[in-house]
Formats: sequence, structure tokens, C-alpha cells
Amino acid sequence: MAADIDFNNRRKYSRHELHLAVEIVTGDNIYYGITNDVSKGGMSILINGPVYDQEPIQVGVFRIVEGIEDSIPPLGINGVVAWSRIMEPGAFSAGIRFIDLGADEEAYLADLVGAKDVAAAPF
Repeated sequence: MAADIDFNNRRKYSRHELHLAVEIVTGDNIYYGITNDVSKGGMSILINGPVYDQEPIQVGVFRIVEGIEDSIPPLGINGVVAWSRIMEPGAFSAGIRFIDLGADEEAYLADLVGAKDVAAAPF
């Protein structure tokens, strides 16, 4: 008997439902939105403008301290768009794969998802 394989979850890291404010900076635009979920390798987002597959972006993640959005500038994380979809006019969803994470980004993501080691990986 063949082993059961779950083809629905091809991600290397578990996703955690988490709703954070984000800003997405592309080569030409800045969009705003929220995260649906976050993993050590990436996130899915809902935003107010289009991004395109394989487009390099920077994600500004607004820091949360004791449940409140902090006033310091958002943490900048480099990423690439893994997939994108139009949900309705003016509303878009996308999957972002993190790249080139620094120590600050790794530590913040580890805290968000409750992990010890964070490494950039396929989303």
C-alpha cells in the first residue's frame, strides 16, 4: 500500500495565522495591507495594489509591542513575489518568499512564529 502524501502543503515551514500591518515597496509603488499568515520563509498578504510573480519587493512589517503597533519605523524584509491574484478591484493577494534575511529580521520572525532558528527558504 502506497504512503499517503499531502500534496496540498508543499511548504518547508508551518504557516501561522497572524494579522500584521504591512507596507509593500516595489520598484515604482508603495502599497499597504495586512498579513494573512507568516512562516519562517515567507507570508501571504492582502494589499491595495498589484504585485507580480517573481517581482523583487521590500516588505515593511510594523512591529507589535504588547499588542500595540509600535511607533518605530517598520522592519524592512527583502522578498520576492511567489504568486499573486486579484481578489476584486483594488484588492489583491500575494505570497511573498523572504530572501537575504539579516539577524534583526530573523530574530523578529522567530519571535512572531515562536521558532528558534529562522532561515530563508521556499515559501
